[in-house]
Amino acid sequence: MELGFPHLVLLLFMALTFLGGLVWGPEKVIPRAFVLALFLLPPGVTLSIPGPIPALDKMGAVSFPALLLLLVSGKQVVRLRWNLCDTLGALFVLSLVFASLAAGKGAYATGSRLISILVQFFVPYLAGRVWLGEEEDLEDWLPFFFALAAFYILPMAAEFFRGPFLAHVVYGLPQGPTPGRFGFFRPRVFFYTPLFLGAVMTLVFGLSLAWRAKLRETGEDETSWLPLQIPLFFLAVLMSLSRGPVLGMVIMLGFFYLFRERAWIPSSLLGLAGVVLFLWMVLGGNGWRVSSFLGLQGGDLSQSLAYRFLEVDTYSPFVRRALWLGWGNPIPRDAWVPIIDGTLLLVVMEGGLVAMGLYVAWIVSMIKRSVSLEGDPFALRPLLGGMLAAQTGWLLFSAWGDAFITPFHLFLAGALVSRETGFFYREDAFPGEDEVRTGP
Repeated sequence: MELGFPHLVLLLFMALTFLGGLVWGPEKVIPRAFVLALFLLPPGVTLSIPGPIPALDKMGAVSFPALLLLLVSGKQVVRLRWNLCDTLGALFVLSLVFASLAAGKGAYATGSRLISILVQFFVPYLAGRVWLGEEEDLEDWLPFFFALAAFYILPMAAEFFRGPFLAHVVYGLPQGPTPGRFGFFRPRVFFYTPLFLGAVMTLVFGLSLAWRAKLRETGEDETSWLPLQIPLFFLAVLMSLSRGPVLGMVIMLGFFYLFRERAWIPSSLLGLAGVVLFLWMVLGGNGWRVSSFLGLQGGDLSQSLAYRFLEVDTYSPFVRRALWLGWGNPIPRDAWVPIIDGTLLLVVMEGGLVAMGLYVAWIVSMIKRSVSLEGDPFALRPLLGGMLAAQTGWLLFSAWGDAFITPFHLFLAGALVSRETGFFYREDAFPGEDEVRTGP
């Protein structure tokens, strides 16, 4: 195992996260570690650890310690009241495990894949459920999240004028080509792509508006930094110079302000429309027909999008040959088109229609549950959930060609679907055997 400086950073961050969770408690460490990892850890770097432990990226450097902390303090999980979102998430994980066993991958390979699936999907969600599920936890965490996001505007502005350079300077990563747009550059900072950074800043902008709505109702708006931060977040979305984040911002705000507690309906329908489009292309249609209809005949954006349609066409025969249970992990790769960008294509290749159906049902269930206003139009979590649901619907729509529903989204969704579940994980939440805390 070769360790360069970026790998050592991941390893150190992972170790400090675990030790910090043991010393100060995971509820204080894990939520902030997810933010720090998202914004500051090296992008596109994986840490390979000998044995059945899968290679870990920047989000895995938090999720793996979180998995260990969940095992160490198992009573925190036991005290959760199981809900539909939890059930669908667990079934999705089990479907991928069963797919590998059915494909004859072997117990060792399947066990390693189980850890990888947990770290990538279920542990971030469960960490949000357990350690960010109370209203006061969110109110304590949000200022830290927004402060770091606001600080990020400075390096984004530097790269906007100079081109991406910080990942190379700080971590020694290859700088790669830096094509400009409109005389400027698309900042990446410590994200894998400018598009991913733009999508995250779109989410930050929406969440900041939702929290300000809560603070204005309670009269706390004048003492917060949000009136200064919100214009910066809007500027960050524009600096991405990407139509996807800008369009996603318009959709998110439109769903939030026009539909409010019913925002889950257009959000879910939008996401399901993307799933239907994907199924049509991969099972009987032709991605190039869509590409031709959209007129994708040149330019960086056109070529990037056309490649995603090419992926679908290339792997359609593979999907149809293992339609229901998939190929297990690892999946077969075409020598001419080895890279798959879309989450839906990756999931259906590995676990077939069964796994993809459970994944979509899990995401839609989180969209539905996170928006309910519970009779209070200014409750914090449903306000945040409305923004998250709207963006998640847009990201699910584009999941046939992109993979931007990240562990961070699942972590935040876990926190926002925890309402009305009656879960209690701290010792002071159990004053006696007959006393039960029902939440805010």
